[in-house]
Formats: sequence, C-alpha cells, structure tokens
Amino acid sequence: MRLSKVLIVIVMTALLIGAALPGYVNQKWSWIDMPQLKTLPQLQTIRKEGLALSGWQTVKIESIQIGNQRWLKQEVKRDEQTAIVLLLTQNYYKDQPQVEWMDLTGFLGWKTDGEQRDRFSVKSNSEDLDPVEVEVKFFKAWTATQTYAVAQWYAWPNGGHPAPGRWFWVDRWAQLSQNRAPWVAVCLLIPIKPLGNIQDVWPVATSLGESVQASFQSSVISHQSSVNTALRTPHSALRTPHS
Repeated sequence: MRLSKVLIVIVMTALLIGAALPGYVNQKWSWIDMPQLKTLPQLQTIRKEGLALSGWQTVKIESIQIGNQRWLKQEVKRDEQTAIVLLLTQNYYKDQPQVEWMDLTGFLGWKTDGEQRDRFSVKSNSEDLDPVEVEVKFFKAWTATQTYAVAQWYAWPNGGHPAPGRWFWVDRWAQLSQNRAPWVAVCLLIPIKPLGNIQDVWPVATSLGESVQASFQSSVISHQSSVNTALRTPHSALRTPHS
C-alpha cells in the first residue's frame, strides 16, 4: 500500500514537471500565470448569501471581519438544534488557503481540547464517480460564555481536508487541464454543554457538514463539470488512514 502511494506521487510529480516544461521553454510560467477561476461569480454569491443547506433553516446571515478577511456567518437551526456556519470563499484566482484556522482562534479567543480527525462522505454530482470523501478537524472549543464542538475543513468541488497542502496538490493537478479547484474554508460551531462530549454531537456535525459540502459542490460543479475527474485522482492518492 505504501509503495503504491509512493509510485502514484512520483507519477503525479512527473506529470506536473512535464506540464511545466513547455512554460519553461516558452518563458510562460503556468505556476505564476495560473488559469483563471471560472467559478468566481458563484463564489462571490456564496460570500454574500451563504449556502442553501438541506434539512436546515437559515436564521441569520451577516458578514464579519476576521483578521484581514471578510467571513460570512450563517446561523442555522433544525428543530431545537442550533449551529453556526462560518465560510470564507476564495475571492481571487490566486488566493490560497493559509492561516484561516489561526485567524479564527485569534478572533474568537477560545481554548481548545480533544482535537481529532473524522470523515464523512457526500454523493458526487457525477454518477460515474465515487462518493466525495471529506476529512475534518473535529475538536472542543470554549470561551468565557460558550462551549462548542467545532469542525473545520477546506472544501473544494470533489473533496475536503483541513490541511491547506492537500488543496494545493488538488489545484495543481486541475491546472494540468487548465482547470482550478475553487475552495471555501468551513468552520461549524455546534453549541454543547461545558462538560459535554463532542462525540455526542458528531451526528449533528456530520449532517450539517454533508449539507454544506453538497451545497457548495452543487453551486460550483455545474459551472465546471469538466474538472470532476481531474480533481479525484490526487485526493484519493494522498488519503491518510482514518484516525
């Protein structure tokens, strides 16, 4: 298994180098002048209006300043369950995910504990592709007034992961076919009791996370359907064991 992953990474690296050589010869650097973001209008709509989340009712939407970025805060509810969805969409074709989680920690001033990795899957928008797998960072966070179960990840059209580096390789792979992997930083805040166990609300986090991922995919994939297959290979190749 380890050898096969190493071979896949080697092949990917060779393909990326091969794709860069024409730019080197012609002095047109694809890494600098990367393809434009065809889904920028859809991302800007999400930035202003949030996402339509199946099974959840949106109570309030507002734009908030966190660090140097404008995030969207979407308060939602389902029956008696409330939650907050924080979204930061890519706003320029050269924008890359970087320190969003650090910005959130600084802004909210919370303390954290019990960080772990969990996964959920979402049905692909294409019938000939496997379900989309999303890995999230899941942990407890608390301030002076509230305790939360928190889930964080960067979502792209055919996957998601809390590490910026994972998006980097997916986006580079997409660029081989002059496509991109548009992204949005997602942070779910689910209120719990101060001594509550975050595992008790993991089903809630899964339900809300699936709705967020599915809505984002529907918003952007319909406008770049040709990128579907291109985004799948590196994500599968770089999977890490479930913890």
